[in-house]
Amino acid sequence: MRVVTLDYETYYDDECSVVELGAVRYTEHPRFEAYMVSLVWDLEGEKGEWVGSPEDAPWEVLKGSLAVAHNSSFEMAVTTHLLRQGVIPSDCLPDTFVDTADIAAFFSLSQRRSLDEVMQVFHVKMNKAPRAQARGRTGAEFQSDPELWKKMCDYCLEDSRACMKIFSALYESWPENERLVAELTKLAFLNGIRVNIAEVRRARELLQDKIEECKASLPWVERGEKPMSVKAFRSACLEAGLELPDSTAKNDEDFQEFLLEYGEEFPWLSKMGDLRSANRLEKVLAALERRSDAEGIVHVGLKYYGGHLGRWSGDEVNLQNLNKQPIFGIDLRGIVEARPGMSFIIFDFSQIEPRALFWLVKEEDFLVMVRSGINPYEAFARRSLGWTGGKLKDNDKKLYALSKQLVIAPGYGQGAKRMSDVLRTSRTDIGVSSDDPERKEKYLAFSKVQVENYRATYWRIPELWRDFENEFRANIGQRVYEKKLPSGRDLYYYHLQERTGIHPTTGRTTRELWCSFFLSTRPYVKMWGGTLTENYIQALCRDIVAEAVVRIFRETSSFPLFTSHDEVVYEVPDAEAKDWYSYLGKELVKNPPWAEGLPLGVEGMITDRYTK
Repeated sequence: MRVVTLDYETYYDDECSVVELGAVRYTEHPRFEAYMVSLVWDLEGEKGEWVGSPEDAPWEVLKGSLAVAHNSSFEMAVTTHLLRQGVIPSDCLPDTFVDTADIAAFFSLSQRRSLDEVMQVFHVKMNKAPRAQARGRTGAEFQSDPELWKKMCDYCLEDSRACMKIFSALYESWPENERLVAELTKLAFLNGIRVNIAEVRRARELLQDKIEECKASLPWVERGEKPMSVKAFRSACLEAGLELPDSTAKNDEDFQEFLLEYGEEFPWLSKMGDLRSANRLEKVLAALERRSDAEGIVHVGLKYYGGHLGRWSGDEVNLQNLNKQPIFGIDLRGIVEARPGMSFIIFDFSQIEPRALFWLVKEEDFLVMVRSGINPYEAFARRSLGWTGGKLKDNDKKLYALSKQLVIAPGYGQGAKRMSDVLRTSRTDIGVSSDDPERKEKYLAFSKVQVENYRATYWRIPELWRDFENEFRANIGQRVYEKKLPSGRDLYYYHLQERTGIHPTTGRTTRELWCSFFLSTRPYVKMWGGTLTENYIQALCRDIVAEAVVRIFRETSSFPLFTSHDEVVYEVPDAEAKDWYSYLGKELVKNPPWAEGLPLGVEGMITDRYTK
C-alpha cells in the first residue's frame, strides 16, 4: 500500500478564511495562497518526508497513493487548486483521499475533530501556536525570515507525521464499508448543492425586517440593553410579576408551558425566541451567499460520522438541520434547487425507528400489521387506541398525531410526566379543552394510563432496557465498552462510572450510570436502559441508510447529493427521473443481510427543489 500524508499551510485573514468561505471558495479568493506543504510517505516500505514550498515538492510520491490528511476536504480543495495552477503535475495524482478525522470519529476518539485533540489519545501534545501567528502573513513574509520559516516548516511537518500515526494505528481496523461511506461523503462535498441566490437575498431582506421588529418589541432594548440578554429578559419578567422557569430553551417543556400561559397577555415573551430563530436563519443564509459561486453552487461542509452514533452532520450550513416548514415567510429548504436539466429524487425511510425497535424485540403481532402495509402509527392505534376504521392518516388526523407521539418516545423510556409535558405543550389533542382549569392534571392522568399500557402491552421493550442497562453496568470501571450493532459496527462508550447518591424526594440510595462518548475528552453523560436503547436504534437505522447508499453506489456509481438523518436526496437528469424514482424506491427497502424481516418502508417524490 502506497500512503502519503500531507498538510498545507495557507494564507488567511478575517475575510479570506476556510471558516468564512468553506474550503472550495476559500481557494478561489484573490488573496488565497498555499505557500507550504509537508509530505510524509510510506511507499510499500520506502519511507521519507519533505516540507517546503509547493513549487519544489516531490509530487511524484503522491502518484497512485492513498493521500491522507486531517479534515481532508481542505486538502482536497487545495490540491485541486494547485493542479489547476500547474503546480501539481496532472500525472501525479493520488488514487483517493483518506481523512484521519473520519477515522478518529468512527472510533469516537474525541468530541472535536481537531488534530490536536485526537493526538491526545496518542499522548502527543501538538503545538498550534505557529498557525495562530500566521494570520495575515504571506509566504513571502515567512520565507524572508529563515527562523520563522523553519518554525512553520516544523509545525507543518508535525501535522503530517501525526496523520501518519493515526492512519498506521487505525486504518486497517476501519471497516471497508465505512471507508466508502466516508469517501462518498467527500464526493458529495466536492459536488456541492445549488441554491437560488436571488431567493437567498430576498430572504435576508425579509429577515432584517423581522429582526428589527423583534428588537423593537423587547422592553429592555430601549433601555440600552442587548436584545439577547437572558439577564434582561429575566428582569423584565420579574417587573411584570412573572415567575420565569429555570430554562428559556426553545424546546424546554416548562418554558413552553410558560409561553402558553402568559404569551397572549405579554406578546414580547415569544419575541426573544423569534429573534433567536431569526438570527440563526440569517447566519445560515449569510453563509450560503458568502460561499456560493456565480452559478449558485455551494460546497457545504458535510461530515461523515458527525456524532457518537455515526450519523452525518454539517458545519455552519447544516443540511441535517434545515427548517422543515417555512418560518417568517422563508422556505429555507426550497432555496436549495436542482441544477438546470436535473431533478431531485427525495426518499425518506418512513417511521424507521419504531419499525427497527419492534423488529429488534420481535413484537410479531405489531410487525405482521406493518408488513401488510399498515404504517407503525396506525398499527399502534389499532392495537392500543381502539382504532377500527380505514386508513388512519386520512380519516382521523388528530388520532394519527396522537399515535405518533405515543409510539416513539415511550419506546425509549419516556415516563408519564415527560409525556404529559410534551403532549400539553405541543397541544396534542386528547379531548381536553385549552381553558380547562384541570388541563394539566388531565394530561398527566392520561399519560400515566398510556405509559402503563405501553409497557404492559409491549413488555419486551422494557425488558430490552433492562438488558442493555445490565450489560452496561457489568462493564463499570472499564476504559471502553463496545456495544455491537447488528451490522457488526460498534458503539463506543468510554470511562464508565456508577455514581451513588440520595434521591431528594424519597431519600433512597441512587445508583446512576455515567460515561463519556469520547476517549480523549470526558463530558460525562448520564445513561440508563432507555437512552442506551435510543442510541442503539438510531445507530442501527443509520447503518440501514449507509448500507443502502453503498449498495446503490456499487451498482450505479451514483451517490446522494446529501443525506439528512433518515432521508436521501439524489440529483438525476430530468429525462431519467422516473426510472431513478422507480429504481431507488425498490432498492432502498431491500434489507441488509443482518436485518432480515425488518419491514422497511420509504416515501418519495420527484421535485425541482428540496422540500419535506
